[in-house]
Amino acid sequence: MSECINLKERFGKQYRITFDPAYDHKGVPRKSLDPSMMTIPCHKGIIYPYGGEYLAVEIDYHGPTAKQVGQIPGVVCTQDGDQEKTFKFHVDLFPQIAQLVIPRKKRRLTEEQKQKLVERGRQALEEYQQKQRPEQ
Repeated sequence: MSECINLKERFGKQYRITFDPAYDHKGVPRKSLDPSMMTIPCHKGIIYPYGGEYLAVEIDYHGPTAKQVGQIPGVVCTQDGDQEKTFKFHVDLFPQIAQLVIPRKKRRLTEEQKQKLVERGRQALEEYQQKQRPEQ
């Protein structure tokens, strides 16, 4: 099988990247992660590598969205079930597909939120250390 798109490298700064539940990625160095097991969870489906420069999108129980995706030129339906469909598309069509299936964005903290978390962490550590010290 040809190399597939590494979703983490290509879309990881903007979208949340997860892994196929059958793949145990814990403890695997980042550079050794299997790109074929990466997925982009979406509000109306899931996107994953198909092979080469192609991606696939699985859409379950979102009929109108599946119909819209199927009408995009260059998108091929590879699996057509009663309530679920899988489409193959070239990576260049990602923006059009993403507009319909709405990939989950990567969470970003503002500097203010980061400072608040650091401060809460310090307070929690101090409280924990106080409890660990024997009474004098």
